[in-house]
Amino acid sequence: MTNNSHLKYEDTVQCLFFLTSHGHVDLEDFCRILNETANEFAKDYIWHRDKFRITQPVLEATSDLPPYLTSITCFGDNIEDEWFITYLVFKLTEKYENLIVQIEDNDGDLLLIEAADFLPSWANPETTQNRVFVYKNHIHLIPPTLADLRKPLELNDAINLLIDNTEETKADGQIEHAILDRISVEENQSSCFENGTIKFDVDHFFEAVENMLNKVTLNLSDEDSSDFSDNDVEDDEFVLAEKQLDKELEEKMCNDQLKKLKEDSHVVANLKQSMKEEGMVGPTSNILRSIGVSKSELLDSDDDIE
Repeated sequence: MTNNSHLKYEDTVQCLFFLTSHGHVDLEDFCRILNETANEFAKDYIWHRDKFRITQPVLEATSDLPPYLTSITCFGDNIEDEWFITYLVFKLTEKYENLIVQIEDNDGDLLLIEAADFLPSWANPETTQNRVFVYKNHIHLIPPTLADLRKPLELNDAINLLIDNTEETKADGQIEHAILDRISVEENQSSCFENGTIKFDVDHFFEAVENMLNKVTLNLSDEDSSDFSDNDVEDDEFVLAEKQLDKELEEKMCNDQLKKLKEDSHVVANLKQSMKEEGMVGPTSNILRSIGVSKSELLDSDDDIE
């Protein structure tokens, strides 16, 4: 993006959206359509920083670029947002076949960086400027057979070369697979969300609880459980297991969904039984507190278990 290099902010991904034919196309209307489509694809995604949004740029009078749209999104320290935007770019070019997109971040061509192990020998950060695009859901790389590496390739010329040489510019299968494999991670992650909240998988939840409790049991197998004290909880392995469980809980459910468990007396009874076996301080106790079981209820748990 030679003409826009000054726009590369830290931890920011920038996209330029070009049309293969811009005759009779209202860019303002097309911008609105692209945003609506992108929002539909991302309706269940929770953005960590800035939301992806396409806009019309303020064109410089001296610009030799064809009409285009742009997006500049700060992803901060959440690389998932950057790759989810990449996923959206591929989906948009799949839906709108007249759309060509150049995507970069402040480090350069993130697509080629991801596929670095499979690049042709001539490709490096100095030689690939204005040569990498997404078009019709495929990665395109303009080779030196179409544009001499010794001369800078202007963006306007690159777009025309791509339009006229679609097959020759299509990237090697290994390059594309490396990118698509990375994008599929974000696509799968997006499917874990619904209506702005994390889907709750009860089976996964209790599997995580069981695994963590098994770890605790193994750690305590050589000790007398009747002498279990708060000091014993400081055991490194026990703390590690507890932290791992907390991570599982954070990733797989929301507070509202956790609290629903409290409505099931059988579930709560089982959790209290597990708590009784492991002690007052531990993963199960944390679960009970998370679903709203009070301290008095915890202390009285013996009376609740038949």
